[in-house]
Amino acid sequence: MYELIKKKLENIQKKTIVLAIIPPQHYFDIHIFLLKYWMDISKGNGIYISLNRPYKNLIETLNHGKIDHKRLFFIDCVTKNEVDIPNCYFLKTQQSLTNLSIAISSVLKSDKPSFIFLDSLNTLALYNEKSAAIKFGHFLITKLRSNEVDGIILATPDEKNKDIINELSQISDKVIDLTDTTFFV
Repeated sequence: MYELIKKKLENIQKKTIVLAIIPPQHYFDIHIFLLKYWMDISKGNGIYISLNRPYKNLIETLNHGKIDHKRLFFIDCVTKNEVDIPNCYFLKTQQSLTNLSIAISSVLKSDKPSFIFLDSLNTLALYNEKSAAIKFGHFLITKLRSNEVDGIILATPDEKNKDIINELSQISDKVIDLTDTTFFV
């Protein structure tokens, strides 16, 4: 399975925005693999935007996967923490796309990351109107391009976010479709 994913990613140039369509039943494993792969090829620090998992859980998961979380700045939209910590902003909700946009802009300016990893377009679509999610996707991709930062956006195919995936597919540099589960064992 991982060899096929590597093959789909092998010709990616620097400053590329990738939309990865992942089967829901393999989301967790592929998500971790893609993050580790992206960190290996980027050689730099990144921003991890978490719409699904709280920071503490992510750190445990990354440690278990032998991923150096110290190379990541986290924007946690799940945890209801009142105080930010040195490598994490806690936004407390997946619904405030304005606050998320401000946080991304701030971290891009201060940390100069080499990539941004957005863990779930689906969660964005779940908590926001379709038009707002599409607008945010456009903002994020434009922001990445203007700052010359790589990006990887994860999504699983479903009816609710089909239009969002179609829209962002048009402006992403590369779409990798990993939904053919025949190669998963």
